[in-house]
Amino acid sequence: MNGKKRPYKLPEPLYCEAGEEVTIELVNKYIRLHEERLPRYRYLENLYKGFHDVFNLPEKEGWKPDNRLAVNFPKFITDSFMGFGYGIPIKKHHADKNTNEVIKDFDRRNGIIDHEFEMIKNVCKFGHAFEYMYQDEEGKTRVARNTPIEAFVVYENTLRKAARFAVRYGYDETGAIKYGEVLMCDVIKQFKGDIFTEEQPNPYGKINIVEWVMNEERMSLYESIPGLTEVFNKTIGEKANDVDAFAEAYLLILGAEV
Repeated sequence: MNGKKRPYKLPEPLYCEAGEEVTIELVNKYIRLHEERLPRYRYLENLYKGFHDVFNLPEKEGWKPDNRLAVNFPKFITDSFMGFGYGIPIKKHHADKNTNEVIKDFDRRNGIIDHEFEMIKNVCKFGHAFEYMYQDEEGKTRVARNTPIEAFVVYENTLRKAARFAVRYGYDETGAIKYGEVLMCDVIKQFKGDIFTEEQPNPYGKINIVEWVMNEERMSLYESIPGLTEVFNKTIGEKANDVDAFAEAYLLILGAEV
């Protein structure tokens, strides 16, 4: 990857000192570190959606053929993997009848089959993804998907590497003011700009977000083929251009008898 054209920072875990106070300054520090990784996530997402770099190449002169072809290998790899690996939903069962009913009720309430399928797809695309748990108006636990573009976890720099806190954040419509929440074991703090606006006890007693990972390196399922895909796209596009140029060419013979 060309570092100037497309900064590409691998998603190594973020660490802080154990017991370090979680201040807004500390949160902002890790948001800045997280934002350095966003170009990679967006590039991987664009690959899956078929918006490849071939469409960003400079346009050719108006009289020249300019075919832009994208063969979506990343999506094919991901969808094939999902079909073979998770075409049959994950099944859960508990020996206790009452516990089993609670699990089934939770799954129905959260549309868990579709939720888990989309979670796994995000893991394939980005190398990892986050499952966020919260309570609805009735006090029942719900789950939601967060991509690593929207959230991150900071771990303690110890042998246990336990999660210290997690952050979910975004920006307002102007793109100038950030807002979100910091998840800790005992408390959940909302913030806007550079201040904490409110906090509430964490009803779970644990950080209510779970990181799903594809592998130890958090590499995307198709992390190793973007270069091949981009070159393949460019090659077949140029081949199509050659065919079009030849088909539209005329042979002019001057000063000779035919």
